[in-house]
Amino acid sequence: KVAPGSDSGIYLRGTPQVQIWDTTEAAGHWRHGAHKGSGGLWNNGAGAPGRDPLVHADHPPGEWNRMRI
Repeated sequence: KVAPGSDSGIYLRGTPQVQIWDTTEAAGHWRHGAHKGSGGLWNNGAGAPGRDPLVHADHPPGEWNRMRI
């Protein structure tokens, strides 16, 4: 569950980081790709497999999300 404006993640033994954030435009993270959704591998280079999530499946801030890592 993320709070409004959240920007966090889970590091997998260093890198990459599985990105978890508030994906609403109001949170201000769209310039970093939040509009694509959570679950992407943040430290992978542009165009690398897994860099961006396959679908935007995030629930609104305050609701629980579930993902398999």
